Amino acid sequence: MTASFLRTFYILLLLSGINVTLNNSSEIGEPKCTETERKALLTFKQSLVDDFGTLSTWTNHLNNTDCCKWKHIQCNHQTGHVNLLDLHGNYPYTPYLRGAINVTSFI
Repeated sequence: MTASFLRTFYILLLLSGINVTLNNSSEIGEPKCTETERKALLTFKQSLVDDFGTLSTWTNHLNNTDCCKWKHIQCNHQTGHVNLLDLHGNYPYTPYLRGAINVTSFI
């Protein structure tokens, strides 16, 4: 896992609800997420309570294994690494996601 990937999540923890981008997120293409990052995202999701289905596309089903196609995720089209996690809700002060954040899933 790259240092920039970990840095993204540490910043996300500090700024929860604000978009965090690395590299060139405007690149266009069909990314395929990396297996380690997909597993890390699924582990991260397990530690959260998602009453509104914000992360409903984050699944491990056979036809849904590319985390770059999940909602709230954007990947670099060249490397397949996650560039953006957009976890804020549509309305301020609404707890779309809650629970303990499993930071070890990103290490």
